Amino acid sequence: MITLLFDVFRGNANLFAQEDVVITFRYYQANAAKSERVHFPGEFNNWGPNSAGSISSGSVSQGDYNSAQGYWYKTVTLKTGTSYAYKIYIQKSANPTDWSWHFDPLHAVTSSRLGNENSEMTVSNLNIFQFGVFPNQATAESSQAVKVSSQTPTIAFGLFYPASKSLSEFEITLNGTAITNPKQYRNTSTGIFEYKIATALPPGSHTLNVRAKIDSETQTKSYTFIVPDKFEILTPNFSTQKEKFKIGGKVYVSSISNVIVKVGSITTTTPVTNGSFIQEVSLSPGANVVEVTADAVTQTVTITKEIEDKPKAKTKALSVNQGVITLTADGSERATSYVWQNVAGFDLGLNGKTGQTVTVTAPSKSGDYPFMMIAESTSGKKDTVRNYFTIERDGSVKLPEMWENPNWVKEARIYSLFAKSATNATTNIFASLLNKGSQMGGLEHIKRMGYNVIWLLPVMKVQGNNIDNGIGIGYNIIDFYNLADNYGTAKDFKAFIDEAHRLELKVILDVTPNHTGRNHPWSKHTREVGEASPYWTWYQRDATLAANNTNGLGYSKDSYGFVYFSGFSDALMNFEWSDIDARKAMIDVYSYWLKKYDLDGFRFDVYWGPHRRYGRAHFDIPLREELKRIKGDIYLLGETEGTGVGTEVAYAGNLSSGMRGGLDAAYDWNLKNQVQKSWSSIATTSGINSLHNALHNSNYYPSSSSYYLRFLENQDEERITYRYQPTESWQVSYPFNRSTVAMAALMMAPGNPMIYAGQEVGFGYPSAALRPEEPDLNVRRRGTIDWNHIGKNYMIQDYQKLTHIRKQFPALWTQKMTRIDDGNSLIYAYLRPYEDQNILAIMNFSNEKKSISLNVSSSTLFSSTVGDNIYLNELMNGGLSLAGCPSSPSPDPVATLDDGTYFVGSAAFGSKGTNASRMSDLVLTGKRPGMVSGLAWLKVGKLMVVQYSNNAISASYPMTVETIELTPGYGTTKPKCLIGSSSATATDSISIPKAGMYHVVFDLTDKKTIVTEIVYFSILGSATDAGWDDNSATGTNRFALTGTGSQDGATFEASNIKMGSGEYKFRWNGMWAIYNNPGGSGMTATDTSKIPGLQGHFVTNIGGSITAATFGDGTKAAGNEFNNMKWDQANAATPKGIYKWTLKYSKSTTTNYGLTISFTKTGDVAKYDGTQYNFAIVGSATPNKQWGETNDSYDFARTFASPVYTWTLNSIELTAGAEDAFKIRANNRWSVDEKEPNIPASSVGFGGWPGAASYSIDGTAKDNVEGPDNFKLKAGTGGKYKIVMKFNSDTDAATVEFTKLP
Repeated sequence: MITLLFDVFRGNANLFAQEDVVITFRYYQANAAKSERVHFPGEFNNWGPNSAGSISSGSVSQGDYNSAQGYWYKTVTLKTGTSYAYKIYIQKSANPTDWSWHFDPLHAVTSSRLGNENSEMTVSNLNIFQFGVFPNQATAESSQAVKVSSQTPTIAFGLFYPASKSLSEFEITLNGTAITNPKQYRNTSTGIFEYKIATALPPGSHTLNVRAKIDSETQTKSYTFIVPDKFEILTPNFSTQKEKFKIGGKVYVSSISNVIVKVGSITTTTPVTNGSFIQEVSLSPGANVVEVTADAVTQTVTITKEIEDKPKAKTKALSVNQGVITLTADGSERATSYVWQNVAGFDLGLNGKTGQTVTVTAPSKSGDYPFMMIAESTSGKKDTVRNYFTIERDGSVKLPEMWENPNWVKEARIYSLFAKSATNATTNIFASLLNKGSQMGGLEHIKRMGYNVIWLLPVMKVQGNNIDNGIGIGYNIIDFYNLADNYGTAKDFKAFIDEAHRLELKVILDVTPNHTGRNHPWSKHTREVGEASPYWTWYQRDATLAANNTNGLGYSKDSYGFVYFSGFSDALMNFEWSDIDARKAMIDVYSYWLKKYDLDGFRFDVYWGPHRRYGRAHFDIPLREELKRIKGDIYLLGETEGTGVGTEVAYAGNLSSGMRGGLDAAYDWNLKNQVQKSWSSIATTSGINSLHNALHNSNYYPSSSSYYLRFLENQDEERITYRYQPTESWQVSYPFNRSTVAMAALMMAPGNPMIYAGQEVGFGYPSAALRPEEPDLNVRRRGTIDWNHIGKNYMIQDYQKLTHIRKQFPALWTQKMTRIDDGNSLIYAYLRPYEDQNILAIMNFSNEKKSISLNVSSSTLFSSTVGDNIYLNELMNGGLSLAGCPSSPSPDPVATLDDGTYFVGSAAFGSKGTNASRMSDLVLTGKRPGMVSGLAWLKVGKLMVVQYSNNAISASYPMTVETIELTPGYGTTKPKCLIGSSSATATDSISIPKAGMYHVVFDLTDKKTIVTEIVYFSILGSATDAGWDDNSATGTNRFALTGTGSQDGATFEASNIKMGSGEYKFRWNGMWAIYNNPGGSGMTATDTSKIPGLQGHFVTNIGGSITAATFGDGTKAAGNEFNNMKWDQANAATPKGIYKWTLKYSKSTTTNYGLTISFTKTGDVAKYDGTQYNFAIVGSATPNKQWGETNDSYDFARTFASPVYTWTLNSIELTAGAEDAFKIRANNRWSVDEKEPNIPASSVGFGGWPGAASYSIDGTAKDNVEGPDNFKLKAGTGGKYKIVMKFNSDTDAATVEFTKLP
């Protein structure tokens, strides 16, 4: 039983009748390159055993050396039917740290079964193992041809089988000729077959075939190898930018001591040393044919000195004069014509413009504006580039330089996504992520959480082809141009990027400028042919470069002279950026991904490596210049220290010694070192002081365009909830609350904040992986995320609020930060000043409620243009208690709000003095705008600020403002309490219920305006084709403003609205207009108890109790708690069809505005086509007990006879237990939750099809077991049922009939 369980764990098929097989593992290494010792660690000897990767001398895995044949070997006894993972361990010298682990070069099979990629052997009754021909120039996989170094090579392989078996047949042929009695060449004690070919083989390809048989089991192997001529040029045809180039090769005839190398008219005699030759030649522009001659044999190779004939396009926003921006292509090289283009979504009027210089009109809306230009040379070759300019919030135009960055970088809120961990899919991972949509881990989830930048961990093909959840997370790259196999296709990846861009998410890709994988073709070729390889100079060989500055990893050299960081192992070979060809090749890689997938930048792994080794001239500057030339509005983030003395040279914004760095952002490792401590170390006076010192960084920034990447955790660090785990079992919420407090301190501070996928749900603690070290560490930081982790209940809403606050307030995009003394050692508070929009962040690091006094009396703390009065709007928690004031109302959770909108604060504000009554509501326009109580300083779009003085409209004050996204403030009362003023001598106390964000505002009573333009309306609901979920400002059911509007009113129209039976309602600025108003027929300017944001603007209750003359058929949905309107297509006045709706907003009195709504039918709706639909029944009452539609769902068969469409499920067993329920899904969606665009509105009901009244079941009873409006059979009615669904496309009548079967 023990053996059985052990083998089940290993995933083997043959669990019985296992026998012992003696296997000899080999590793070939000539005496000249012989290591100190070699081990064969694997599952069969407890991986060495090893300690932190190092294996001691004399361990059970240590091999012996066969000096005659030049290989290390180890014999072990293994079981048939079992798979064993293993590797080769090489102790290169007596230095205890000079070791490395390798895949088996003689056995190409690898597996990630144990989490990491290993060589793997599956033992059978007959094993032909580690096939090869020796000596050879390179060890290759057995399916590939390999070049040997002798005309009389030795064939060698292992042939192993149980002692109880005998070899009944054994045949070997070489080029079709059998080797006589091959059994005699097999060593019976080791199982190794060795046969040296006696007669010299001619140059060319040769094939070995092996056939062996034991009992009924037969194995065959075929192996092809190549015997070269007397000598061979090993340097391949190559293109280079170099003036001189090395040619090399191998000589196989001992009589040849020199070769003649000729390039053009220059001839050189080159000596042969140890069977090899190397000669550097001078190149002329274009193709250079290099001839090598020896012993009457001549071979050639072509080395092309590259001639620049392709245009190199360069663009720049050159100048601005009276609102006209000049764009230029001056500086472009080898270009004779220029064509300018708009970027999709940004119409600058460029399409069709030509010439080296063009002009555009400066847009009125702030933001980054990209444009494109195509340069063409006389030869017809083209180069396409993209650049940008920025319209600032004050309307000024920013003409960016190469070292600057777009505004979206300043506002970056980064979500680091390890694709492999975000889904449980094992193949087509990007397709799986794309299909997640709004589910946790999907792109819409990231957007909804408030992030605007996704940092994708590496996606390129790695050693073993698949990215895993262990150490193989993507940095050991062997193919820079293709995706890892399990990540899917290039089409999948492009679709993922395109969808991210549709959601206005930027995507930066993680790449590896420091190294390539050891088995990348460049590195492999160098190992195969040595200095004759053009890639020989592409890898670091000088171990003295920055040798004392390796981040503690240390330098090592392998037997080929490659330098690598010891802590990374020789699986990652350091790249040589000082080589001009290498540098161009790596930049070409990034250019390819930038252009092909329209990426928005890169995160450079181990940026500090080449940055320190080669400096700004060879690395930082050429990398940035080329990538920014191609696409100017990108973000370059580097893994290098970004804070501390001397680190400023990494930033492009910093000019020192006449040079700039390459990065927009670098790592704040000082902060990481503080937050990754235990909570007991952080939540102290000294701990909070250290945290502040890290965040404040002595108020130093290399430039206004230089940003510190700030985070609590990432793919290389421990999960923060594990760090902050509690000491007592009852402290369940502690790690999640602690993480939120720490994240608040980070999110409100200067820099670019980042979270790592899964952090928002507290993934990492609690965890079944308890040990702090690997592999448990990798389970927590890189394992598949449980998106329903317990921490979700404590963290996700707070994380979402923090990110949206960061998104909204420009005070948080600056580099200004001032600590506020609170007199309490466990309260951390600081101010982020901004004109009239100051942010006050207060974090409570204790485990209890604190009452504190903050000195906010100094006029130097806050930035204000008007007034002395200070107003406080609590953004995070609600329930703010002010001295002498009622508490502000608590906000609803952000997660319940519509996508793109969010809560910004409860209405706790007020003032003392004569202007106290003038503070009122602010209404904003923008992408998905809304309203917030008491914050008259917000500046957005074309804005309406309504200020009242004794209920009378005051004078107007025009503003030009920017896009922002808000939702209403909540609550019906507005506490009026002074918090402080610049002339105050003392402050009031603020009781802090828990860690929170608080916003300071100022009295803006000087700024009075009236409504000049209303924001957007939309009509939604089951009666419309948009359903209930199309909330976007650009949705198909949005009303458009006709004309410009005025202070007296405006008219809005929506055409082509499809109406049918069902309910509907109007939305205003992304809000349900009936929200918080269950009834009522109208309101006045002084009525503040009804619809938030509409008081003072409308006298009509949209979607509530409206008269028949105004809305549709004049009926309200009976008993509907939301007071929806009802459309009856059977009513002659409101038939099914296409309608034009008109909303007219007009001033009725000095203080009131009215709204009237009318509609006109403009067309008919096409008949429904039932062929578009598939149906399935799912639920706990079905046999598979599943609610999600899978391959095991119970699908309906379709028959069509227009206009009646029929779907039939002939038999299904339904149970009637207390917890059993079911629902019918249409096209794999819940129509009640996600409106399927093609379902006719009149037939939408629970379960996807159709209304409840149309169902017929024996003893039907609706229930709420798994969700709203599921079906449940009454007790005793379970059994087999036939289900028939019919739909009449002429009448929209639908029925579903259940027939009990015997």
